[in-house]
Amino acid sequence: MGLLSLMIKAAIIGGVGFVIWRVLQPKYEIGIVLTPEGVRRVDGVDKRLRHEVEEFLQQNLPEQGKVVIRGIRQPGGRLRLVFRGPVHEGQQQRFRNFLLMLLK
Repeated sequence: MGLLSLMIKAAIIGGVGFVIWRVLQPKYEIGIVLTPEGVRRVDGVDKRLRHEVEEFLQQNLPEQGKVVIRGIRQPGGRLRLVFRGPVHEGQQQRFRNFLLMLLK
């Protein structure tokens, strides 16, 4: 009975830890997923502008691996983007500049 009790406690602690972690994560306003097959998702961008975002991404980001871009507005209106995947700093800056110009 001791091992089962320990496993239950560990599961409860893990579950509570996961919930706390999820609550503390920033709520991203912009979410974009790009795969080698093309743009899979563009969230948080006006529907009228999505085509421009998709076109820019297809022309300027590599077709290697999955790229996830998330954005959140910082105090003062500054847009903070987080990139995951094979994206170089120059490509990141180019997309930041494009998105800032587009969302003005």
